[in-house]
Amino acid sequence: MSNTVADKARSSMTVDVDRHVQETWRIFQDYAEPQFRSHVYRKVELPDGSSRIAIGERVMAFSGAMWDDPYANRMFDDHRFWPNHPLREGFDPKGYLATLDAEGIDVALLTPTLALGNATIPNGIAGSALCRAYGRWVAEFASVAPKRLRPVYPVNLHDVNLAVKDGRWAIETLGLAGFLLVPLPVGDRMLQDPALDPFWSLAQELNVPIQVHTISSLPDAQGRGPLVDVVAGAKRFGGSLFLHHLVSHRIEQQLALASLIAGGVLERFPKLRLVFVEAGGEWVRGWLAEMDARYDSPMMRRSVPWLTLRPSEYFQRQCLAAFHANEPLRGALGKELGAGQLAWASDYPHHDSLFPGAGEAVRREVSPLALEDQERILGGNAARFYGWM
Repeated sequence: MSNTVADKARSSMTVDVDRHVQETWRIFQDYAEPQFRSHVYRKVELPDGSSRIAIGERVMAFSGAMWDDPYANRMFDDHRFWPNHPLREGFDPKGYLATLDAEGIDVALLTPTLALGNATIPNGIAGSALCRAYGRWVAEFASVAPKRLRPVYPVNLHDVNLAVKDGRWAIETLGLAGFLLVPLPVGDRMLQDPALDPFWSLAQELNVPIQVHTISSLPDAQGRGPLVDVVAGAKRFGGSLFLHHLVSHRIEQQLALASLIAGGVLERFPKLRLVFVEAGGEWVRGWLAEMDARYDSPMMRRSVPWLTLRPSEYFQRQCLAAFHANEPLRGALGKELGAGQLAWASDYPHHDSLFPGAGEAVRREVSPLALEDQERILGGNAARFYGWM
C-alpha cells in the first residue's frame, strides 16, 4: 500500500467498538438510588479478617481490595486477568483519553467490566437497579469528552417492562449510545421469545444498536461461579479458566446469533441493529454459511417458515461483527460477510487486549484492502450504525 493510501486510511475516523472501563464495586453503592443500596454490591468483613464483595446473602470470591481500587486483583493468580497494568487507564477519564490519543483512536464505545454481570441477575428489580447505577456513573465518566467517549447501557431483561422503562431513560435522559446485552437465555426464555419483543421494539424505535457482548462464568479453582449453570461449557470444564473463556465466548455468540436470526427476531424487527463483540469475528462467516445451508434445504426451511431471507442476508442488513485488533482478516470475507459488516475492537484494558499497539495492528491488518473498505472497518461502519454520519 502506498504512503498516500496509508495516510488517507489513517486520517479517516477510527472507532473502537468494545473498549472497557474499569469501574469499581463501590460505584454501585454510590450511584444506586438510596432505597436499593441494601440490594446492590457491598463490601463485607469476614471472621478471618479478610473482606469480600457480596450481593444479597451471597458472598462472592472477589476480594474486598477491589471495592474502591480499579486495579486490585486478588481473585486469580494470573494478575493479567484484571487490568492492573500501570500503563492501562480504566478509571480516570483524562488518563483514559490519553490512551485513545496514543493509539490514534477517535471514538470509543465504552463497555463495562463488572457491570457486565448485572444483566444476568435473575432478580430483575435488583439487576436493573445495578444497571441504572452504572449508567449514572459511566455517563459522568464520559462527560469530559462526550463525542469521543460513548457508553452503551447494560440491560437486565429479567423484568422486561422495567428494562424498557430504564432503557428509554438511559438513551433519552443520560444520552448513552446504545444498549448492551449478554448472549445468554433470560431465565428459561431464549432470546427469540416473544416476551422479550417489547425491548427489541424499544431499540428499533429509539434507533440505537444493541451490542451483544459475551461474558465468562469466571470459575474459581473448584469450578464454582455465578453462571456455571448457564454459560456454554462451564460445567463441563470445571475450574479451568482457560477452557471456560475459550468455549463460552465464541459458542455463546453463535447461539445468540442463531437465536436472533432463525428465531425470527430480525424478521420481526427489520430495523433492529446488532453489534457482536468480544468473541472476534472470524467465526461469523462460517456460522452464517452453516445457517444458509440449512435454510437452503427444503426440509430444514419448513421449521423456520417465518424467515423471508437467508440468514446471511439478515446479518448483512442488520448486523456488525467486531474483529479483534490483531485478528487475521484473510478468509473471513466472502459472500456471507463483507467489509460493510465489519468493525474492530481492542477489548482494552483487559488481559487479552493489545496495548499499546491495537490501533497500529488493525490498520496494518486492513491495509491490503481497498481504501473504501479500510475506512468502513476502521470506523465508518460503526459511525453509520450508531448514527454519527
